[in-house]
Amino acid sequence: MKTLAGRQLPSSGQCLIGNLTAYEFDPAFRAAVASLIDTPPMARDMTLNEQLMLVRLSWGDDDDEARFGAEQCLAQLTIPHLGDRFPYELSSGQLQLFALALTLSRPFEVLLLDEPERHLDAERVVALLDVLDEHLDRGALIITATHRQEIIDRTTHGIHLVRDARS
Repeated sequence: MKTLAGRQLPSSGQCLIGNLTAYEFDPAFRAAVASLIDTPPMARDMTLNEQLMLVRLSWGDDDDEARFGAEQCLAQLTIPHLGDRFPYELSSGQLQLFALALTLSRPFEVLLLDEPERHLDAERVVALLDVLDEHLDRGALIITATHRQEIIDRTTHGIHLVRDARS
């Protein structure tokens, strides 16, 4: 997953996402690929809404779009009531949902998720699947590392693995 996210070089050959080399310092690659592999950085002194708004503003939303998008993202992940809290006030499941919100609140063509269901109860997994379905319907490619069959079933439609003929 880290190689696909452009954080680690492949041991041999190259890793391409579309026609882009997987390299996290390439602005075009960063614009196309969002990932939740490790816990993302969180500002201790900013509320969840403020952090989500900051992410959305940095990707081009205006103030109203950023505010609405932040609130909508938390609502879709079943935690709208936590928008005025700080990350250190959250349980592990709530932190996972917020990490997902941070990742999903920006535009992307490809989404990489490493065990996105970690610390989530069954109801929150359903909410996550609904959000992922929306992104799939918009044409995003979602790649997950998971042990949950329902996540595998809902995110693997139309996946084709291609191997370089030279290997």
